[in-house]
Amino acid sequence: MITVASLSNVCWIPAGINSKRKSGASSNRLLTALALGLPVAADELESYLPFRKYFASLHTTEFPNMMNKPEQFFDQVIEAQIHIGQHYTQEAIGRQWLSILN
Repeated sequence: MITVASLSNVCWIPAGINSKRKSGASSNRLLTALALGLPVAADELESYLPFRKYFASLHTTEFPNMMNKPEQFFDQVIEAQIHIGQHYTQEAIGRQWLSILN
């Protein structure tokens, strides 16, 4: 994934928003693409909505804008990486599990 991301300018995640099977997908693909430094265009799955400010929707004018000028989305990617680094480390996830179990 790291090699492919280094060769890419953007990441598309068409999730099939009308598919019951895919509508329950986790945010893993979105967070991985952002962590790898790629501007992302994605369908607006429920699990993606907490991260909505970090990606372009495939069904709005954001998508062609991102394809024409992906560099305009770099600030969003950096902001997402900071968020991911603060909330998705092993320690942070461990604290969440302890909180739930307590």
